[in-house]
Amino acid sequence: MAKYSLEFKMKVVAEYLSDTIGYKPLAKKYNMKDTQQIRRWVNAYQTSGIKGLKRSRQNKKYSVEFKLKAITLYESGEKSYQTLANELGINNPSLIATWRSIYLSQGIKGLSRPKGRPPIMSLSKPNKRQTKQDPPELTDLEQANQRIKELEYELELQKIKNEYLEQLRSLRRQKAMKTKQESSTNSVTKDIP
Repeated sequence: MAKYSLEFKMKVVAEYLSDTIGYKPLAKKYNMKDTQQIRRWVNAYQTSGIKGLKRSRQNKKYSVEFKLKAITLYESGEKSYQTLANELGINNPSLIATWRSIYLSQGIKGLSRPKGRPPIMSLSKPNKRQTKQDPPELTDLEQANQRIKELEYELELQKIKNEYLEQLRSLRRQKAMKTKQESSTNSVTKDIP
């Protein structure tokens, strides 16, 4: 991804805000792949001024709690990723979408994994410390979230079981009524000479 100077960003934003040129012509004029970058710059400038354009995504690390807060706010509200990113001071709203996707597919453990490739292990023999390492203990928040997931799973199983039993009861009632109707029909036909 190309790095752009603050002056360049200001120039592009100023051109857009002058209402003489749109996103697509600007992207074409400056030989940019698409309009998304320009849209982000304009939004960052409109919400935070020059400070918004100075923000750097480089080396910015977000805690698991912060990521969970962002995901929860998105899922509980009617805010777009962009609006939420503005409120939380995140320069790239697609980060929230990425975190949400990871959380839905991998759970909280996916959010706590470091970015990038894992370090290459040394070729020498592993020492005792490397071979006999206990897994890291979960934080209280992670334990609570894990327990919530377990309870949600149990609840879903119980719902399925209840639906199954209700269907079974319904079938038994239908069968009993059908048998009752057949027996009453048979008794009526016996009475007719």
